[in-house]
Amino acid sequence: LRNPTLRIGTSTPGCDPSGDYTWAFFDKMDALERGLGQQLRERAIPLVGGRDTVRIPQGELASAWVLRQGLADLFIGYAHYAKTLRTLPNVRYVAIPAEYNIQCEYQLALLEASKDALALVEFMLGNGGQEFLIAAGFIPLTDE
Repeated sequence: LRNPTLRIGTSTPGCDPSGDYTWAFFDKMDALERGLGQQLRERAIPLVGGRDTVRIPQGELASAWVLRQGLADLFIGYAHYAKTLRTLPNVRYVAIPAEYNIQCEYQLALLEASKDALALVEFMLGNGGQEFLIAAGFIPLTDE
């Protein structure tokens, strides 16, 4: 990331949560090394998730497609795509170390107590739902 020649592809902050998380990551980098986060923001290219960003073909994973098209040299995105990215040729996945990564907290709210809504909540909070979410790259549910 410190290499000033690398073009950093991102989602669009303010339009796509992944872009907001990426900018928060850049803030963490500023705390690590003064000015680094600002340098990263200046080199970042919001390519997806915005009103006027590139259109990703259906069936394509945005980060891999952006890289294959030569629109960026690296792309910062969601960790739950790691499993898929590792299977793609000519794409290298690198995890952000935990101490620098952003922890996103997702909420679950029940707006109606219909049978279907209650079944979904029960599944998501139960063992099957948690196994599914963990397999997709999410952190396990805690009591915190």
